Amino acid sequence: MENKSTNSEFENFMRKNLQQVDDTPDGELWDKIAAAQTKPNWWMKIRHYSWFAGAAILLLSAAIGLYQYTRPSSLPEYPQNALEQPVLTPETADQPMAETTAPELSRQVNTNTTNTGKTALVPNFGPRVNSVPAMSVRFNAANGLRYQSPSTGTVVTIPANSLVDQQGNPVKGDAELFLREYRSIEDYLASGLPMHYGDSRGEFFFNSGGMFEVRVSQNGDALQMAPGRAYQLTFSPTSELEKASLYYLDDQTADWEFVPDAAFGQADLSQPPVATETEAVSGQSRQNNNDCLPRSYEIAGVSNTADMVKLGVKTGYELATGKIAMPRWFLKNPYLSDDQLLFRMERGTIQIKKHRDKAQLFFPEDLDKYFTELDAFKNCYFSFTIDPLGGGGGSTTKKLSGISDEFWQRIIIEQVQQGECIITLYDGKEGQLQFHAVLRGNTENKKFDPEKVMKEYERLREKRQSDFAEKNKALRYFLQAAPPFNPKEERCMSEFQWLEYFEKNHTLMAKRYQKLIEDGYAENDALAAEAWSNWRKVIREAKFQNMNGGFTNGKSASLNNLTYSLSLYRFGVYNCDQIYRLSAGQKIEYVLAIYKTASGEKVIPATISVLDKGAKLFFTQPNAQQLLYVQGRRLDFIITDRDGRQFHLPADQYAERVLTKGSVNSLTVQDVTAQTDSPKAWADLLEM
Repeated sequence: MENKSTNSEFENFMRKNLQQVDDTPDGELWDKIAAAQTKPNWWMKIRHYSWFAGAAILLLSAAIGLYQYTRPSSLPEYPQNALEQPVLTPETADQPMAETTAPELSRQVNTNTTNTGKTALVPNFGPRVNSVPAMSVRFNAANGLRYQSPSTGTVVTIPANSLVDQQGNPVKGDAELFLREYRSIEDYLASGLPMHYGDSRGEFFFNSGGMFEVRVSQNGDALQMAPGRAYQLTFSPTSELEKASLYYLDDQTADWEFVPDAAFGQADLSQPPVATETEAVSGQSRQNNNDCLPRSYEIAGVSNTADMVKLGVKTGYELATGKIAMPRWFLKNPYLSDDQLLFRMERGTIQIKKHRDKAQLFFPEDLDKYFTELDAFKNCYFSFTIDPLGGGGGSTTKKLSGISDEFWQRIIIEQVQQGECIITLYDGKEGQLQFHAVLRGNTENKKFDPEKVMKEYERLREKRQSDFAEKNKALRYFLQAAPPFNPKEERCMSEFQWLEYFEKNHTLMAKRYQKLIEDGYAENDALAAEAWSNWRKVIREAKFQNMNGGFTNGKSASLNNLTYSLSLYRFGVYNCDQIYRLSAGQKIEYVLAIYKTASGEKVIPATISVLDKGAKLFFTQPNAQQLLYVQGRRLDFIITDRDGRQFHLPADQYAERVLTKGSVNSLTVQDVTAQTDSPKAWADLLEM
């Protein structure tokens, strides 16, 4: 077979040159041939590969054109003097960005598409997909950036030439700021962020005054501040919290770290201060938001909103017409619970009266007739048995021999067995006196039975306390049910201001509440429930409108008076927060529980979130394998399974159950995944 060459030019060249050489060529022949062929070879290579180069140029041109066409115009290039701009407000500020739908990639990738066409890696901290809206803005790293959110007033300032990549190299060219803020319970629910904290002292719950997330990337790669450099952030918390601290969420471990050197004047602390639950509830009641956002005064224990509105209207009419008087303690402490108020208000003038003939016998007497349960001890005496058990703190050194000379504010008598009792006296100043005594009948009391006497004492005591609780409930319902019927000009008042306003305008208020009674709001269940439901809708719409509002006269509509100025060197999630434990006065347990839907589908929890709507507290459990149990308390639970689905255990259902620590408790939960795709959806579902 003939071998046909495709390189005829090379063959002709070789034939011509070989005809001109000797049969025995010298050693330089091949060097001469190579030198002579250099030029033709380059020309042949250019001809052979020119079509590859043309195709590459064509593809590159198409890619550049497509990038320019799809480049978002709403994220503009910032000018060279960006740091001098007072406010930068891109058109798409605070718009939701695309989130990953793969919750199993815990703390891995939330793919937020940026203007570069690549993705910024935003960690997800649990199986719940973070649906809180975020915004991004592009800037030149050499110029830095000062950006102010038009909806919240938060300001982020990144100095010029302060960014480095993961290898520590200075960043040049465009960078992208990612900013997301968490300002309400519905935001915390939608975020999936852990809301508990632990250190060497144990586990605590968070009571957040707001969180923010700041990240900077370039072409989808995370950037960081150069060593020794910091960015500045001003942030207005949502609540005025006592003992507040700043915390940073570690991207890798999903654990919160205390930041002692960045906020709130607590640079000398090695551990964050711990608040009480009472301080946490009180802090949430002092909202640091727009003054005219309609107030929503929540209280615990409301199982029927219609009953709440009806009783509130009746009480308002009685207060306005003078049938009952507004207690001063309620004007000053409308947020305290019944137990807290009862402890503060239980004040009488107690004196220990000795028997005139037998010094070892005595009986307690309330000169103010407040502790009505002491009536149970008529025709009875107590006798001292042993020395005092000790004081309740302070420098109490009172002796039983001089006890009749003292006056006390409170008295509690507890039966040990039969007539043996422990008597505790509180003086409200130095502490308490506690001692053993024996209950005896006097000589005329022939049918003395210590068991019957102590049962009557307990009955009268419980009646006094329940009567107090009923009066207090009526006042609380009055305050909570008032806003739906108040005109707009009164909605800007705080609870304290409105109560004072009510007291100064009894004639006006009497007419208002008389009209409400005539219209049926004190008797008609459907009408009362509808009034409250409509009011909750007004609050939700006003809150979200306020959060998404723009600037008014150059100032954010929700910019607060209380503002923290922070100097930070790490990008990520920060929390302006207060840590606390639940009240020590409650029996708090963790019980084993299994969860299933109404159809019998088993639910394996990955995280458990807890909501107390009455106290406006939200936190997550450190351990999802057990359920927090506080008997009688109305708590909503959100169980997130390993696939990111959401299940709800309503407060009514939880409060009705008696859970046992020593056994596995079976609970039925509702699948609410389809109803919880945004913070607004969470608010609607839970009626917050």
